[in-house]
Amino acid sequence: MKRNFDAPMMTLDNKPFDDASTLGKAVFTVMNSPLAEDANMNVDARMKQYGLLKLAHKGGVVELTSDEIATIKARAAKVLSTMTLGILCEMLETDYNGRPYQAPPEDRAVNDVRPTATAAA
Repeated sequence: MKRNFDAPMMTLDNKPFDDASTLGKAVFTVMNSPLAEDANMNVDARMKQYGLLKLAHKGGVVELTSDEIATIKARAAKVLSTMTLGILCEMLETDYNGRPYQAPPEDRAVNDVRPTATAAA
């Protein structure tokens, strides 16, 4: 699955992050952040992480497997804030099509499970 690591991270308002973060910079941060569980990982697993870190550092359009995307997302859940994690996951789940990334439109009927004022009454 192709992903553009040079794509800018976009806020919930579809504006670039203030620090000009890209998908690649976010993945680099995730893969380079030390976690306590890393001490128990074998060399092969750590080298796979290192490979993803190198891809993120290089940037550009890269081909990722579903396992690599799952690895990035699992680590990101332990490293990033909720908003940044959500945006990173949306970007990783969206195939690169040659156009700039746009956050998917919000669909309250599908995505928002909170009760409405009328339903709660």
